[in-house]
Amino acid sequence: MQQLSWSVRGGLVAAAFACLALAGACLGGSSPEKPSATSGVGGDDGFGGFSAGGGDPDLPSPDPCASSGDCTDFPAEPIYEEGAPTNAGDLFGEPDPSKFAGTPPCALEPQLSDGSNPGAMLPANWTTPRFRFSAVGDLFEIRVASPVQSNDLVVYTTTPQWTMAPAMWMAAAENNAGQSMTITIRALTTASPETHSGVQGDILIAPVNAGGSMVFWTVKDSNVGPDSSKLYGFSVGDLAVTEVLAPKTVAFDGVLHEGGEHLRGQYGGGKPGFDPGEVQCIGCHTSTPDGAAVVFTDDWPWNKAIASVEEDSQGQVPSYLSAGARALLKMPWLGTQSMSPAYFVEGQRLLLASYAARSVPFSTSGGQNDRLIWIDLQTSAAISDAVDAANPQQAKQDRDAAIIAAEGSAWGQLTMTGETASAVTPSWSHDGDSIVYVSTDDSPNGHPSYDATRADLYIVPFADKQGGSVQAVDGAADPGFYEYYPAFSADDELIAFNQAPAKNSSNCPGSSCPDGPYYNRYGQIHVIPTAGGTPTRLLANDPVACAGDDMSAGLINSWPKWSPNAVSIDGKTYYFLIFSSARSYPGSFTIPAGPYTPQTLDTRSSQLYMAAIVVDDASGDITSYPGVYLWNQNRLAVDDSVTDEQNSNLTPAWDDFLIPEVPEVPH
Repeated sequence: MQQLSWSVRGGLVAAAFACLALAGACLGGSSPEKPSATSGVGGDDGFGGFSAGGGDPDLPSPDPCASSGDCTDFPAEPIYEEGAPTNAGDLFGEPDPSKFAGTPPCALEPQLSDGSNPGAMLPANWTTPRFRFSAVGDLFEIRVASPVQSNDLVVYTTTPQWTMAPAMWMAAAENNAGQSMTITIRALTTASPETHSGVQGDILIAPVNAGGSMVFWTVKDSNVGPDSSKLYGFSVGDLAVTEVLAPKTVAFDGVLHEGGEHLRGQYGGGKPGFDPGEVQCIGCHTSTPDGAAVVFTDDWPWNKAIASVEEDSQGQVPSYLSAGARALLKMPWLGTQSMSPAYFVEGQRLLLASYAARSVPFSTSGGQNDRLIWIDLQTSAAISDAVDAANPQQAKQDRDAAIIAAEGSAWGQLTMTGETASAVTPSWSHDGDSIVYVSTDDSPNGHPSYDATRADLYIVPFADKQGGSVQAVDGAADPGFYEYYPAFSADDELIAFNQAPAKNSSNCPGSSCPDGPYYNRYGQIHVIPTAGGTPTRLLANDPVACAGDDMSAGLINSWPKWSPNAVSIDGKTYYFLIFSSARSYPGSFTIPAGPYTPQTLDTRSSQLYMAAIVVDDASGDITSYPGVYLWNQNRLAVDDSVTDEQNSNLTPAWDDFLIPEVPEVPH
């Protein structure tokens, strides 16, 4: 039983963590107590043009007016918001940047070009932009100029925020695909309108659409409960989000305590509001390759669960999950998981995860030397997950024996020649050939630790379940930094990952770096060719300079995940990714720490941002663009109404999810 003979670190880490996010819902850990859908675009006007299930989204189809520059998507007359005087145009005069005076407005959304830095790039079918800024004054002008439009869009408003109508954006962005739009924002005080301030810059409209849907983890509270953590989601272009999963909607049940004799919550590990054996949290999640379900990390002791995300079957267990696979998913100390379309076919649907050391599958001790294992979700192995109240120890022993006997057919460890540390947080290539993972010296229960002193990216071949020799990713295994949370791009050509200065290294931006490779406050998103090379730091790591963020405190940029499509056109390949960040945003807050939260962990709430990356196909040069705040992420749509919520949003996934359509709501 080499599979189960790894050395075990003595005792449990009381503050074991389920995945990236703040030590809140699912993450505070329980005391180690032991018993004696179609992907369309919602809003006022749906885009259509692509659907879930793979394939590139359609390219934009500009009207003939775009080539002649006489499009009329923008109205000839200004738009006056409530309270704006009808002589606002006379007060401002012509938009001449040479006449701007005073402190310029700070353009917060979208980020504009500035000097040598480009402005944000939006997919042509992205959610309609919200223009948000801070400025001195009580009257504001927003002007959008496009080379294909006959008219400038001009808006007068008394509030420093305005959202373009979806129908207008849909037409204008499609016609402007591949070109820039120039944004001018001016401000004045109506009591003394002699001078006005202003700022001007460009944004870019990509010549491609983005596809798929985003599903993310939203948390409100550090204490695990039925409503403390959920999955929300939306499709590209939606104006709000919908609830995808909540713990109480998940039908996967019979979750076992780490020893395997009893249901979790029967004698320990349960949380208020849950019955024994119920899923208590929906943590780090991965789409099944068909987009119909998610596999996710549950609460302590970090088992896996699977649930449908489709509208008519939300929370249900997919029919292909066998009884033996259910038992395997309930093993404790399973780290974050990954799946590949190449190994998701009828008769062989494989899940990849890290597996913490223990002497038998259901053990009260987890520890170091995690390895990567595969689990066949359709295995026919006779492994029972039933609890025998009359003889629980015998049922546990029988289960352990059955799991051990099924090694190699129902599940197995990958050979990882050359790996002497722990292997965690894998990302499996779409072609099924390779796995990029984190090699680290400290990984309580299958996850990089906040106490780790080393985290580097390595690649190992899958080789049809056999594995092989590991190899460091050149450029992403620097001993002075942590490299963690890797993700393959849709075409497997790039790897996105987090990089942060290692503790006690000379790279610390301040006097010290208190965090390990776990929710690191100094985390930065990078991309690198899969073959290795020089990593590219994304421009999206930086907020708008005038936003007032304390850069010395870090921004907790984290958890990059790619969109499901990489689209090539005119010698360039366009990629989009989503990530979380704790930079300043409307409604930011601090999540109270839980009882097992490390005192050094940063507890600022995070939000989601989108970033564009463009690769020159001939030279391989990578160009990145500023982050785009997802202004729709806290707008929960139910029927035809929308509620603004205050959530911390983390661990996003961007795939061809078959989630329910977001109801149409006002912008």
